[in-house]
Amino acid sequence: MKIRNSTDLLWDQLREIHSFETLVENTLPGLADQAGNRTLAALLRNDRKYCTEQRQTVENICERHGWDPRGDECKAMKGLIDGGNSHLSEVESDEVRDLMLVAHCGRIKHYEIAAYRFSSDLALSSGFTEDGDALAGIADEEELVLANLESVGAGLLGASTVEGGRW
Repeated sequence: MKIRNSTDLLWDQLREIHSFETLVENTLPGLADQAGNRTLAALLRNDRKYCTEQRQTVENICERHGWDPRGDECKAMKGLIDGGNSHLSEVESDEVRDLMLVAHCGRIKHYEIAAYRFSSDLALSSGFTEDGDALAGIADEEELVLANLESVGAGLLGASTVEGGRW
């Protein structure tokens, strides 16, 4: 696909988002099964529902514009998932595995937030207000999931609060 203008770039970004939501959606059940902490496991299971809804939102945006979001593979997200999963296989302790899950999923969330924020800004600057607002709403959802992950991580470490992103 040739990217000639900001609209082409938006479509490219949405194809990548669609791909990574599919990848994350498929990996979350296995990650949730590895969690020893019930709160963490529930958070990861609930996040899968968000992935499904977010992927459908991206599909709806693309459909409105006559774009097909399929056909791309987000190599960056695939690398994040594969890399994190390989580290998880080396952890022997349930407590440390839960901390590793928080770290692994936190990295994924940061990538998703960046992609959604950029795509929202791109859509808004291209005059696609409804699409930009929907993408910004998804970024807000992802930030809430990240905050919940950080809260679980703080609890696992015995910290009472998370301040400024630091446990």
